Amino acid sequence: MKAPTNLFVILILLLLSCSHDSNPQGVSLPEASPISQPTSNQPKAQVQLTLDAQIQAGSWMSFSAWQQNIRLLNEGDDLFFSKENATIVEFFTNLENAIPLSLASNGLTGRLKVVKTSAFSFKEALSLFGPKDRQTSAAKEALLISHNNLLQFINQTVEKNALPDFNKPIN
Repeated sequence: MKAPTNLFVILILLLLSCSHDSNPQGVSLPEASPISQPTSNQPKAQVQLTLDAQIQAGSWMSFSAWQQNIRLLNEGDDLFFSKENATIVEFFTNLENAIPLSLASNGLTGRLKVVKTSAFSFKEALSLFGPKDRQTSAAKEALLISHNNLLQFINQTVEKNALPDFNKPIN
């Protein structure tokens, strides 16, 4: 049972490293570095939603809850990731089903799936190795990077939607 799970973690880390090399949108991602010891200066969720993005995501309550979980994780509280798998799956299902229409896209759904996968990888590393292990730290870093990418995508979507559509016919 552990072998397929470990393969799953390796696959996710491989996908994250590949996505860093093939970054078509030019979004700068934080460099992943080997972690020898967990420290208090681990990466924090550095990307912030713009004011317009905060307004559009304001009614997305499950996203606000996710942001809170990430904030708590940055403060050292990993309680959300200690919950049963079914509870976390339900949370992410609700998160995906409640995407506001102004933000809904296949790209956003894809980034949410990467965040979900990273969250489960972190949960597994946490349960297998404990909070102070370097593998857990690497999984946490991957989760925070995927969260930053999600926030960046939301900001870009809001910015893109705010631009006038020059292809529309003039009335």
